Amino acid sequence: MADVLEDCRGIYVVMRDDLSNALSDFKSTHDYKKLGGDLIYVPRAPTYCEDWYKEAAGTESPLAKEDKLFLQLALIAIAFTNMAKGT
Repeated sequence: MADVLEDCRGIYVVMRDDLSNALSDFKSTHDYKKLGGDLIYVPRAPTYCEDWYKEAAGTESPLAKEDKLFLQLALIAIAFTNMAKGT
């Protein structure tokens, strides 16, 4: 299971960097369309982690609560971005 959790950590590190870059880009451009495109992949991190862990262990990961919260926050950010850009 440690390998799966390490893979999850890797995905979250990539997502953290992607979110940081998206925020920096948005601060300079105020381009909601680009921001929406940058955020579209963010919900994959918690989904992949939970799927991988369930496949390997047959149960929820020890991070299931945090993964669900992160997924909800990512979807809220995408919804607000879509409302702001008018889609």
